Amino acid sequence: MKPMRDAIIKDFYGTALNDFEAQMRAWIKALRSGEYKQTTSRLQKGDSFCCLGVACDIFIPKYKQQLGLGGELKGISPSDQDAPKWLKEINTDFEKRTDIKSNNGFAEIMGLNDSLGYNFNRIADQLEKVYLDKESK
Repeated sequence: MKPMRDAIIKDFYGTALNDFEAQMRAWIKALRSGEYKQTTSRLQKGDSFCCLGVACDIFIPKYKQQLGLGGELKGISPSDQDAPKWLKEINTDFEKRTDIKSNNGFAEIMGLNDSLGYNFNRIADQLEKVYLDKESK
């Protein structure tokens, strides 16, 4: 068990469960924690996660996570999991709110992680700018 994940979940569940801002802050905190190794193209590979895999690890209760034979999160996006609705839609929502473009012309969060090679800190900065910065809304 990851100590930071446990602390984030404890902090998060101390707030209203439907509080999007609290969920976004918890995700950003996890991305910046240094406790998650980064991978691409899948939610999880071994002990590494893509940025969306980190969110799935935090927001999907363990008993609801769909795992492969190796105990890894299945799939390439939260849509492949029993994720909260906002998390399933975050890729397209992010694209609508930003002008960042990846190699394939899309600005989905998945593209920041997989195509543009953003590290977790840089992805966290973008999430904060797009979803938490009051001036960008």
